[in-house]
Amino acid sequence: MKKALILSDSHKAVDRMRAVTEKENPGIIIHLGDHLSDAVKLKSEYPDIEMYYVLGNTDSQNDDEEWIKRVEICGWRILLTHGNPAFLNDSNLNEDLSEIFGKDGRCDDADIILFGHIHAPYLTYRYDKWIMCPGHIGRSSRYNVPPTYGVMKISTEKIHWKIIEIDDD
Repeated sequence: MKKALILSDSHKAVDRMRAVTEKENPGIIIHLGDHLSDAVKLKSEYPDIEMYYVLGNTDSQNDDEEWIKRVEICGWRILLTHGNPAFLNDSNLNEDLSEIFGKDGRCDDADIILFGHIHAPYLTYRYDKWIMCPGHIGRSSRYNVPPTYGVMKISTEKIHWKIIEIDDD
């Protein structure tokens, strides 16, 4: 079983990312955008930990960059994205999650979709796939929710999920 630490929206909170990395001791770190430079810094500090990351809306505004990444872990096909800011808001998140990722079939082949941007933790099984947002690891949130991160323990047969709230002292 592999353990993945799932982070998003770090907004310069490298110290907090470092603390949860030490606490969780993951084999994989996934950063879902907003302050990609934080993910790059964390990777330089933990070069032996496998890491995947994607751009967030604060990282770039260029359409020709890599906004979606596909990875495979223990045979599970995982789509990583920060999300589509035009559709990520509370009102339609619960109405139709398919809007987040568009209607062009880009997530049809995924077993798991991990996204960020909304700063609030979210975990569901819909459309025959797991869909998760770990919330935000950074210190500020437009929704006034505490910082959180996700942990995914994954094997070829099963997945265990946790969303963990950080005491924001």
